[in-house]
Order: sequence, then structure tokens, then C-alpha cells
Amino acid sequence: MAEYDEWFRPEIRAWPRSRALDAAVNELCDTAFALLSDGLRIIRAFENVEEWELVATMALAQSGNAARVAWHAMYVGYYVEALAMGRLIRDYSVLATHVRKNPQEAAKWLTYADSPPARAGELWRQHLSRALEVEARAHRFSTLLNRFAHLDMLGLAMSQIALPNGGFLLRAGPTIEPHSFELTSGFLVQLTALPVDELGRLVLSRDGPRGYLSGVATYVERAERWLTQ
Repeated sequence: MAEYDEWFRPEIRAWPRSRALDAAVNELCDTAFALLSDGLRIIRAFENVEEWELVATMALAQSGNAARVAWHAMYVGYYVEALAMGRLIRDYSVLATHVRKNPQEAAKWLTYADSPPARAGELWRQHLSRALEVEARAHRFSTLLNRFAHLDMLGLAMSQIALPNGGFLLRAGPTIEPHSFELTSGFLVQLTALPVDELGRLVLSRDGPRGYLSGVATYVERAERWLTQ
């Protein structure tokens, strides 16, 4: 434990500073992970699990894991790294959506050895609303996620902090910055709502606990309302 504390001392010091920035963000984060944990616990109690349910559950567990890593990275000041996890949060979540809507394809995702049966971007476009405005917004969102997940000038630019005198500081290690925190948390709220919502739909398919389903619906509504404030 002493070695852990020494190794992660900068991150340990950064965490409480970030948690003091926005209580509403903290509540959305904590509620999301409580719902993800409860939902997976409910699903583990299912009997006679079908293949598509198995794939969806594994995908949502991975989406939730990626979200947890992303939120932790943001809270300790690694904003680009937090956003880079966005692709995994989205991709695993949309896979769960895909097998729920196409259960006959679930077996393919349990047996392939090389290339996956479909690319995540294709699944994302396939399950979008057909509304042109929604598609255009989602396309811009995907493009931005791709920029953070690959070598890109945007990521390079975020590695430094401009100074009033024209110089700059490099972000080497945790760097708590309220503006970057605000932007990153906005993306993570949107992304984390994906596995929460899809997990709720999976529980609903088995007529799961109404209290849990109500909690998911309330969370998604609150997340959307918070983002439009």
C-alpha cells in the first residue's frame, strides 16, 4: 500500500480538488456507476440466459469498465486520456444494442477469431435515429471521439497550457483545470448514459424491478437536462 501511495501520490492529491469543482457532475457520475453495478447484479440472477443476453451483458460490463477508467482519469487531471476512452464506452454499448435488436447474430460475437463480425462505426450508424439532425450530430460526435483516440493535433494541443506571457506549460502528470474538467465531464455524462440506458433496456426485457427501471429513466432524463442547461 505504501508503494501504491508513493507511485500515485500526484493523482491522490488531485482527486479531491476535482471532486470539489462541480457537485452536480459528481452526483451524475456516482449515480451512473451505482445503476451499472445494480443492473449487472440483477442480470446475473437471470435464469436460462440466451446468447444475445450473454453478449450484451459482457459488452455492457466492458462499457462500464471503460467509463470508470475514463471518469477516474478525468478526476485526476488526465483529460485527453479520459476522452480517448470514449470510443470503448460507445462501441461496447452499441454492440449491446445491436445484439438486443438482432439476437440471431449473437453467436457470431462469441466465436470469431480474427476480425469482428461488424465494425463499431457501422453498428453505431445502423442503430441511430433516421432523423438527419440526429445523424449529423452523432457523426460530429464520433469524429471528435476518433480524434482523441488517435494521433491528432487536438490531442497534441491539449498537452500544453497557454500562459498570459505567450509561453506554455506542458501537462506532464495530473493537471486540474476547471475549463477542461467542464468540457470533459460533459462528454463523459453523454457517453456514460449509453450503457446505463442500454442496461435498463436489458433489464426491462426480463420485466426487471420497477424501482431499478425508474432509476435508469430518471438518470437518463437528468443527464439530458443537465447537458442542455
